[in-house]
Amino acid sequence: MKYPLLLVISVCGAALRLCAAAGQVGHLLHPEAHAETTLLVSTARLPIKPESRPVFLATEAALAVPTRQEAGCLSYTVYEDPSALNTFFTVEEWATRAAWEAHGKHSDAAAYQQLLPGWLAGLATSQLYQVSRRQVVITPPATH
Repeated sequence: MKYPLLLVISVCGAALRLCAAAGQVGHLLHPEAHAETTLLVSTARLPIKPESRPVFLATEAALAVPTRQEAGCLSYTVYEDPSALNTFFTVEEWATRAAWEAHGKHSDAAAYQQLLPGWLAGLATSQLYQVSRRQVVITPPATH
């Protein structure tokens, strides 16, 4: 069976990749196309200073709960790169661009953005993907 588009977010090593199962990505990254009906996925790679790790993790834990309760937030997750200590990835899924933009205007998010540069050990990178279709693929556990 062919699927026109699968979004696969893999946090193995430093890889976040977008895979098109059918070989055609199409109109994946057009801001004006499907502005209010397109799922947004925001990712960030954050290298954190070792001494900032405790406050970074505490802040992320404190912000995750209210962020996940915001209108339009489908998921908000933080992962650590197992091959690069203190390098974290955030992956956020938003139902609409409006929901994502509203999140950025919350006082907690604004305060976090002001604190983050002091915790960084290097250059942070982020991406925003507009996805026209989301399909959940479930892999059952192996049975022995």
